[in-house]
Amino acid sequence: DRPAEAVGDPLRGGFVERLAGEEQRAQRRQVVLLQERRVVLLQHAHGGWRGLAAGVIDVALDAVAERGSTVVAAVLGPVIHPCCYEFGTTDLHRVAAGVHADPAQISGRTSAGTGALDVPAAVRAGLATRDVHLDVVGPCSGCDLRWYSHRVRNDLARHATVVSIEAVA
Repeated sequence: DRPAEAVGDPLRGGFVERLAGEEQRAQRRQVVLLQERRVVLLQHAHGGWRGLAAGVIDVALDAVAERGSTVVAAVLGPVIHPCCYEFGTTDLHRVAAGVHADPAQISGRTSAGTGALDVPAAVRAGLATRDVHLDVVGPCSGCDLRWYSHRVRNDLARHATVVSIEAVA
């Protein structure tokens, strides 16, 4: 395994996970949208299992805190779920450490019954350590053909994130 490092500015869309010097593409990564308390601002952080293991959630939340704000909500869009994400024990422990969770909190079983990483549970666990609630939106990108999945179908297409902000009285 090559070491992962969470670097960049997740608030300006410039966050990338660097893995031994090569940037990892977002089509294989979960995207977490974070909403700050003091301003109407949505930002995103993305990183795969290596990003989770490297602390991408902490990097994003720390960047918000450095600006004097607090994240009040997070949304996770369609992402691979444990039913389609076979995962080894060693790497599961690395992800658990990166999100400050017990491995049992972020593990699951694939449809075939093998050990799996539960990405939504890992993101939820990482955010919960900072008192941020996560809403999971969308089905498993591996099972649902409406979503692209490089891991399951070797899809080359990419997802887009579209956000609409409405004024609240």
